[in-house]
Amino acid sequence: MSTSSQSAKLLLIFIEVFIFLCFTSIKTYAFQKKESILLSNKLKNGMEYTIQKNKNVNETLFYFLVKTGSINETDKQLGYAHFLEHMAFNGGKRFINDSFVQFLKSEGLQIGINFNATTNYNYTLYEINFPKVVSITTIKKTLHFFADILNDLSLNKKDIYTQQKIVLAEKEAAIKADSLFLFKLGQSRYLKRLAIGTSKSINEITTKKLKKFYKKWYQPHASSLFIIGDISINKSKKAIETTFSNIKNTHRNSVSKNLFKDLNTTVTLNISEKIKKPQLIINLAEKHTPKSKKEVQIKNILTKVISKRLDTTLSSKTNPIVRSNYFLGDVHYTSIECNLTSTPLINLAKIFTELKRLALYGITNEELKNYLKKNITRRVSKTNNFYANEWFEIQLGIKRKSLISTKEITPIAIKEVAKKLWETSIKRVYITDSLKSKKSITTKDLKNTIIKINQLLLKDYSYKTPIKKSKKQKKTPILKTGKLFPKSPIRKKEHKNLGILEVEYKNGIKVFLKPINTTTDETRILGFANKGTSNIPDDLYYQLESTVSYMDLGGIGNLNYEKLEAFMEHKKIGISQIITEKNSAIYGFSAPEDINHFFKFLYLKMTAARSNKKEFKSVVSDEIKSLSSTYESPFSIKSDFKIAELSGMHYPNRKSAATEKEFKKLDISQMKKWYNSCFAFANNWQFIVTGNFKNEEILPLINTYFGNLKRNPKSIVNKSLFKLKTTDSTYTYNKKSTITNTDITQIYYSPYKANLKNSLLLSLSERMLRDKTTTLLRENLGFVYTPLVSIEKDILNQQAILKISWQCNPSVLKRSKDKLKQMLSSIANTTLSEHDFNSYKQQLILKYNTIINSTSTHTWGFSLHKSLSNNISIHELNNYKKTLHTLTIKNLQNFLKSYFKESKKNTVQVISQ
Repeated sequence: MSTSSQSAKLLLIFIEVFIFLCFTSIKTYAFQKKESILLSNKLKNGMEYTIQKNKNVNETLFYFLVKTGSINETDKQLGYAHFLEHMAFNGGKRFINDSFVQFLKSEGLQIGINFNATTNYNYTLYEINFPKVVSITTIKKTLHFFADILNDLSLNKKDIYTQQKIVLAEKEAAIKADSLFLFKLGQSRYLKRLAIGTSKSINEITTKKLKKFYKKWYQPHASSLFIIGDISINKSKKAIETTFSNIKNTHRNSVSKNLFKDLNTTVTLNISEKIKKPQLIINLAEKHTPKSKKEVQIKNILTKVISKRLDTTLSSKTNPIVRSNYFLGDVHYTSIECNLTSTPLINLAKIFTELKRLALYGITNEELKNYLKKNITRRVSKTNNFYANEWFEIQLGIKRKSLISTKEITPIAIKEVAKKLWETSIKRVYITDSLKSKKSITTKDLKNTIIKINQLLLKDYSYKTPIKKSKKQKKTPILKTGKLFPKSPIRKKEHKNLGILEVEYKNGIKVFLKPINTTTDETRILGFANKGTSNIPDDLYYQLESTVSYMDLGGIGNLNYEKLEAFMEHKKIGISQIITEKNSAIYGFSAPEDINHFFKFLYLKMTAARSNKKEFKSVVSDEIKSLSSTYESPFSIKSDFKIAELSGMHYPNRKSAATEKEFKKLDISQMKKWYNSCFAFANNWQFIVTGNFKNEEILPLINTYFGNLKRNPKSIVNKSLFKLKTTDSTYTYNKKSTITNTDITQIYYSPYKANLKNSLLLSLSERMLRDKTTTLLRENLGFVYTPLVSIEKDILNQQAILKISWQCNPSVLKRSKDKLKQMLSSIANTTLSEHDFNSYKQQLILKYNTIINSTSTHTWGFSLHKSLSNNISIHELNNYKKTLHTLTIKNLQNFLKSYFKESKKNTVQVISQ
């Protein structure tokens, strides 16, 4: 989508200032930026920290990095680094018995969403994101938690036993590393250091063994901290120094990054019946060194040059894709992937020839200018996560922190990088195929090909400057609507808590205007009406379900398709439409300078869409011709379809046209009538308008175009397609897998009456059920890694649908079901503490505040749409906090007693074989 040219103003301007503090002998660097202030420092014990002030984002983000991971484990310590990550959230001497996690929950934070951790080969990263501005007290508590992680973790026997069960369940549920990733590891130590470890090593963990690994690798000199938000730099600095300065190093160890030395020139063949298109993947491994932004740009341009040249060298069906990325340890891979349309050696020789040509001659100034024009970076507002990830990459040595880059982007610089790539990289080839005999090559073939290419005498590449074809100035077509007079709203209502103006017209249309100080000047519109294909009988569904796609082949109003394209050519506007089972919807955007054209275009798109019978027949003919080559999608898993069906999201009797006979029955005239009944009339339509505008400026356009939509005396009424059996049912499926676990999804149905109060109680119930289910199946029993709990509203059928999914070993399948049933049967009478209840309410407040403080048109548009389509009025939303504040534990318990019916249930289980 296009963005306004004014977004270029968002480029962050860095003003670099060096400050030396007399307080410590270690240098401190402070940088003043347009949007933030940054302070980087190192304590005497070697721990680094960075504090960044960012007033523009209503959140506070903490990254705590320990530069150790699975690569530092011995053969008897496999999985220890990852296991320590799990133990960290139990706390230490400052936070006993996971009290810090309880503090985070009381602040409304959710595990996996707001706080989490990751273990990799070379690092362990702890992340906590408060979706609000936090006090210095909260900062201090968070720092104390990180200090516990670094120096004072409690590694007691009881917690280790609990985490052993959880990690073993995680190991069973983990997706196995794909063969290409393992190939990239070569025969290095990394291949035997997957972070999860082995069942044997996990089972043998003791306090003494884990503490030995912990004391050796968790050291101040190997750790660093990053904080960003609307925070006080000086107070945060003082808190960091007070908390961490007295922690001493007891060991001096460095993380091993050696991977490059263990790679060799080789060929690997992956044979599988599932492979539809054989592929050749060339991995060029280089020894990685931290790169500046300019060096990254040079590498990216070289990647594009290689891609462009291979497009002209290889056959059109080869579709080469060139990527260049840091991989792991000290390895950077440039990969070239292409479809195998001939023998691998032919493609290999052509690719290597172009790489050597670039190494010999580089590129011309003219060619470089062409790529520099295309290499203009979009200027966007930078989030906390953007800055945190930038810091993270510098810490790991992926990127180089350089204030002034001396590396210029010149043809010579491109040639140097190309020469290094060809001459020093280790060439590793990976072939995927289902026909080994036809596409196989050996490592010897690969080495001989490299020798032959090195012996070739090559000429320089003949670059031709793209010639712009001169176009005759054509007159831009004009859209005509006829004479329209503005219609004044019959009602205006300002919802001050939301900053929304609601207007309603005589034709029944409601419009919600939300001016936002966005980072772009675009105005966005999201329109929706509760009228969809559920009104169509099953036997006619295939004839009308693709109506919008076929109607898009025509024009609108006085312009046919070709003239409409000419009208749109230089305008920054766009509209897409969709008809689902329950809704008709419109999504649109416009730049400020095209806003008048946009509303006229939208009005005609709804009321005066034209069909194109000639193009329609041509497209249908192509669809029929392609029928013979269609095949079942690999994502068509029967169990997933069954879960979707039982959740009211998939209807087996309603399918698209799939046979020649069905395609021949498609009628564009019939589709046009259906299209008009969905879009051309005002019935049931509501519009959400968001963007950088003033209400008084945009209202005249809304009055003119939305106010003039006519009502249809025959309104579409949605019909229920969901049929629920009165008795419990279990559906069992089998799948081939190396994982022995069984997947289970249980679906429960409860009556639900739509209003804000019930919606909030349902959200609180979801959080309570998620906590109770996780505590039962994961923490207490250790059956599963992470159960998934969600509740969806089915407004048409006045029901709520609860889904609980988990994965466990077949030996505990029955017991896990029984325990869950036992818990759910008594859920309404379960004791709920004030602490837990308030933490659930706090989660909803944080979610609400995230929307209220958002400057994203997407966030506002889709959040409002979700609430309004769930029959929650804008008036109720305006009193969201007040309504939530009045809810009590008693309200929640009464809600569960009244609405939650455990008896109506469906179960889908997938058994691995």
